[in-house]
Amino acid sequence: MAGQNYSLVTEFILVGFSTFPRHLLPAFFLLYLLMYLFTLLGNLLIMATVWSERSLHTPMYLFLCALSTSEILFTVAVTPRMLVDMLSTHHTITWAACASQMFFSFTFGFTHSFLLMIMGYDRYVAICHPLRYNVLMSNRDCARLMSWFWAGGSIMGMMLTLIVFHLTFCMAATLGQNHSFVSEFILVGFSTFPRHLLPAFFLLFLLMYLFTLLGNLLITATVWSERGLHTPMYLFLCALSTSEILYTLAITPRLLVDLLSAHHAITWAACASQMFFSFTFGFTHSCLLTVMGYDRYVAICHPLHYHVLMSPRGCTCLVAWSWAGGSVTGLVVTTAVFHLTFCGPNEIHHFLCHVPPVLKLACGTDVPTVALGVGLVCITALLGCCLLILLSYIFIVAAILRIPSAEGRHKAFSTCASHLTVVIVHYGFASVVYLKLKGPQSLEGDT
Repeated sequence: MAGQNYSLVTEFILVGFSTFPRHLLPAFFLLYLLMYLFTLLGNLLIMATVWSERSLHTPMYLFLCALSTSEILFTVAVTPRMLVDMLSTHHTITWAACASQMFFSFTFGFTHSFLLMIMGYDRYVAICHPLRYNVLMSNRDCARLMSWFWAGGSIMGMMLTLIVFHLTFCMAATLGQNHSFVSEFILVGFSTFPRHLLPAFFLLFLLMYLFTLLGNLLITATVWSERGLHTPMYLFLCALSTSEILYTLAITPRLLVDLLSAHHAITWAACASQMFFSFTFGFTHSCLLTVMGYDRYVAICHPLHYHVLMSPRGCTCLVAWSWAGGSVTGLVVTTAVFHLTFCGPNEIHHFLCHVPPVLKLACGTDVPTVALGVGLVCITALLGCCLLILLSYIFIVAAILRIPSAEGRHKAFSTCASHLTVVIVHYGFASVVYLKLKGPQSLEGDT
């Protein structure tokens, strides 16, 4: 077992304003509350004005709207906790809450900086290249810039938070409980298989990985290079291919290395990162399939409104919300699992850091509750997306059956065939994996 004896820190104390004279705290509370409300209402007013006035639907004002959103989220991540602590005598914050606060504050703070940089670039183009402004700052380019910088802020926040909370926080034994702190895990994976079979497995998984990677890269390159394919359905397909590439990158390279290596250890932070990214990209995949089902529903059931409902801005919002939903789900699941204490065995009976085998290694009375909560989150997210897709196809089938000609019905069905195939494969695999999340005892040697 990899570990040393520490008194494990499970919560921190935010000293903050507790050293200030007590009689001044209500005045500070009132001051910061007014500043918070002013910031919140001011930014909400900016957003409402921009979205309600069509004349303000220009790149500069849309960037301003995104900037207001990031500022609202940054203040929400920091200020409410500070206000509560000013009037409370209990200033403790759990390990998970502290990590979450750091992640969100850095994410929205860096995103704010990136958006200011975009706005500077927008002014540069408007003044220095006015004749090319509508080309360089098209709706698609603006949406792409904002998406990249929101992603950049999230990556920066994740990196900094993982680096800090990868460290060990320990204190005197009188202030806590002694645990053998697990700083790394062992991925058992295929190590129980006969050694002479591992090169064959390696070759098989490598070919599957390369096929998946090259196939999705080809789809992405084709969609972006052919302007005739710049339609909502193909752009959603491109986003789907991107999520699949990232999902395989989060899992397969590590799997291939472990197949040929005798050292199967993975650090605590690397394990948490793998779980976060695999859940994020996996659930993003589900959300994008739901969006593609909605696209088919609009195309077949409301063809005259298609270009209005599936405008570039609308498609960008759908894709952005899908990625955001996947990220939030991944963060919730990973935070819930790695908030637990790991104080004993460190062998994960799986080839990746998946929830059930990791939960088996946790100790404490709240493990069953976390297992149940994580299982409910996963199943609810999957079934929610699945039910929305099913609902879309119920309306689609009803609309197709009303088409008088057999050729018209066949053509309408053919536009949905590829999407249905991907949905069946995705949910068939996901049902096998996630419907087993019944508790920490639900996976015994599942490799």
